[in-house]
Amino acid sequence: MAAELMADDPLWSNKEKKDFRKWVKRIYQHAANTIRVHQNNWADWGRFGSLLAASFLNEKKEVAENVRLIKSDLFHKIATDGSMPEETRRGGNGIWYTYFSLAPMTGACWLVYNLTGENLFALEQDGTSIKKALDYMAYYNKHPKEWKWDKNPNTGKNEVWPENLLEAMANLYNDNYYVEYVKGKRPIIYRNHHFCWTFPTLMPTSFENYQ
Repeated sequence: MAAELMADDPLWSNKEKKDFRKWVKRIYQHAANTIRVHQNNWADWGRFGSLLAASFLNEKKEVAENVRLIKSDLFHKIATDGSMPEETRRGGNGIWYTYFSLAPMTGACWLVYNLTGENLFALEQDGTSIKKALDYMAYYNKHPKEWKWDKNPNTGKNEVWPENLLEAMANLYNDNYYVEYVKGKRPIIYRNHHFCWTFPTLMPTSFENYQ
């Protein structure tokens, strides 16, 4: 993202730009593509990284391949009740890992929307959707005693997650519950790590044209 913003900056020489493109292609994209076929959150991070690289390198075939991969297993990753079996199996860390999967998954969908105009956030099958997984995570983060995979699961009570993710999703799903969920922590900034949604209050998402 930063590289795209700096693409026309004269402080960045042509040689530096070429060297960075080589690094993105040979190292970053290769690493992302290696893990994008996994079953758990590794795949989500791989696809997010691969899409970032494809956007920077202007590789439409790679964008299309990541879209195919997202569609191919979305409803395997998300169960009918909204849980994510590959992440809930982690027991006490299951709420965190559900977030850790949804952050890059939604980040990848946001990249796809901006690159192609296709709205993967709206995908639904038999009532199962990304929105349902977000609702599931948000609910159990507030009600950890009901988490059936562990008696005392870790939550984001004293952290910035999952509010950073829900802040980013509030506008896309037009969900006032998410707005109420996060308003006590605004402005939301994830200082410790990127986790896709670093400045969601400052840089809100929208399907409408930005003013």
